[in-house]
Amino acid sequence: MPPETENQELRLAAQVQRTMLPPRSFVGDRTFYTTLWRPKDAVSGDFYEALPIAGGDWLYVLGDVQGHGTVAAMAMMAVQGFLRQLSRLEDLRELGPADVANALQGFVASNLGAVSYLTALVCFHRPAEGVVDWISCGAPEPAVVDPDDPAPRDINPEKRGGLPVGLLPDTVYTAADAVRTPLAGAAVFAAWTDGVLDLARGPDGAGPMPDDLRRRVRDGLLIRARRNGSVFAAPWKFLAACGEQGYGECPDDVTQLVFGPRLAKPGVLELSVPVQAGAIDRAAERIGEWCAAQGWGVAAAAKVQIVFQEKLMNVHDHGLDPGDRVRETACARLRRAGADAELSVWDCGAPEPEPAEIPGGVAAALERRNREFSPRGRGLLMLREICSSIRLDRYGDLNESVYTIPLADPGPAR
Repeated sequence: MPPETENQELRLAAQVQRTMLPPRSFVGDRTFYTTLWRPKDAVSGDFYEALPIAGGDWLYVLGDVQGHGTVAAMAMMAVQGFLRQLSRLEDLRELGPADVANALQGFVASNLGAVSYLTALVCFHRPAEGVVDWISCGAPEPAVVDPDDPAPRDINPEKRGGLPVGLLPDTVYTAADAVRTPLAGAAVFAAWTDGVLDLARGPDGAGPMPDDLRRRVRDGLLIRARRNGSVFAAPWKFLAACGEQGYGECPDDVTQLVFGPRLAKPGVLELSVPVQAGAIDRAAERIGEWCAAQGWGVAAAAKVQIVFQEKLMNVHDHGLDPGDRVRETACARLRRAGADAELSVWDCGAPEPEPAEIPGGVAAALERRNREFSPRGRGLLMLREICSSIRLDRYGDLNESVYTIPLADPGPAR
């Protein structure tokens, strides 16, 4: 096959893979999840699936198809398609982890057995019951991280689980292979593919990261995020923290999943927003209603709404191509910080440069960006006028933007 044809096939496969994946992050009334999916090459054999179940439960499947490249990627997409078909044909409320694992086993053995097999972690999160029912089919053991009880604990002391899916054609999983783990309060459930275990100093896997150090970095980050902020960015910040420790190389695909009960905090609004014009407008209306309920006043609510809409529409118009807009969801958190409103937004659009790093100073940088990013008549220069500070950080392909918006009108300058 000519190299240009092979490259075209890889680009097409990569684009299809991205659209097959669920949103990276989501926050609902009772639960949330956040994920990181980073292929080693253009395409990946890793996948995750997040399926809501009637009644408020969620089904999560984290998988790693054996091998790399286009073959593994095509197998990954076939498995995801099967899982979604399963959710349409079966009442997931009547299933458990072993049932889903056996359905996967039958599909892989019948359709992919001559090509590949996969490791899988199947989790049913049941927020109303405060538990996770899960089974590991050859996947790395997950962990529960609890800020109220930070001591490490073994959530699978009996070492339950089964073989990888499709490795042997006659494998059968039973309820005895599954584990029930309490998950309530501020605790979160963290899972990953084996790419996380391969983080190392060298690109070929030389100098692997010690297990204990990796656990301390992960747990410390999740505990701080759960206590003081948002967990949406935790998987990206974890990889960044590993890199700061000198373990920034990985010879494999990397996928992480974190989920848990939503913490409903007074005076804090969290929401996930599809990066689509209608959804952004509806979210801005919800923000306005929430601000009014906080007693912030019409002018303060309008400023917050303008900042939110301008940020998200810039991501929509300039940060994502049409294919990525199909699945991308941004997450936002709004809370009061003294006399100000603090609006944090997490998205995976193209990065915006830090204004202070551009020659000409902040005002010149923002004015230039305003000209580039304001086909709708608004831009970053306006945001700079509204906000007392703007902080832009990037972790891999995740943007973290924090806007500080004064709630009171300071009046005319004297």
